[in-house]
Amino acid sequence: MSKYHYEIIVDLTTLKPTKSISEPEQIAFYMFGDDNSTTLHFDTNNRLVKDELLTIRSNESLINLELTRITRYQAELSDDNELIEMDMTMP
Repeated sequence: MSKYHYEIIVDLTTLKPTKSISEPEQIAFYMFGDDNSTTLHFDTNNRLVKDELLTIRSNESLINLELTRITRYQAELSDDNELIEMDMTMP
């Protein structure tokens, strides 16, 4: 079981064009099926840090995403894994 569980919200309007595709909207729609924003879920044993680069594979293509903001949630669980309390903490 992974130690960290992330929900990554990607602002697709900030994608940069490539040599073969000149419009960022075309890249976003091809890779994620949307041109505004998308949410990805990521489980890992490593803690992510701000400014880290992630490489995501989608539709047979690779894209590098830079983490620009991290919001952490602290959760308290009961003995039977029921959520007792959750709050946001500073990055």
